[in-house]
Amino acid sequence: VVYGEHASVEFTTLSGNSDGGNNDGGNNDGGPDEVYENMNVNPNWSVAYTGKGVIGESNCNHTVTVNSSDNNPYTIAVVSASDFSVENLKVSSEELAADMVEYVQQYNQATDPDITLEDLLFRGNAKDAFENLDYHPGYYKAVAIGITSNGVVSGLYAVSPTFEIKEETPTSLFSS
Repeated sequence: VVYGEHASVEFTTLSGNSDGGNNDGGNNDGGPDEVYENMNVNPNWSVAYTGKGVIGESNCNHTVTVNSSDNNPYTIAVVSASDFSVENLKVSSEELAADMVEYVQQYNQATDPDITLEDLLFRGNAKDAFENLDYHPGYYKAVAIGITSNGVVSGLYAVSPTFEIKEETPTSLFSS
């Protein structure tokens, strides 16, 4: 194409990868119902960012809740909404599962008693904290990712609607 000549461009917007004009950093509908290389939405899991909450005896600023009506094991992660896609989820899920297996191996070499991967996975309803979000304002999605007790990604997942973490602003009571 030469400057000044007419040219045409065709865009195809893929579900789950677009802002949709909502200025929310990504889909706000809870994520795509896409299937990609055996990654399938688990209709028995519902994922939600629940904000401030209590886990055990700890007060937490950022909690994610998964309501589950099945017994499939999973872990919970938070991802950037603009980076979320089922394709990325497949790769990052495999990396996360491998990291969890390695963590169990290293933990068991250093301590007694031993733990298993099953000890790190959730079944049924669960809540987890993500305090590192305090330092990273932006748009996110929480994801439940199916991982078997052998460290294999099961292919099941569920995604929360997009949520925003806002930068904390100091109050007038704050002094340096």
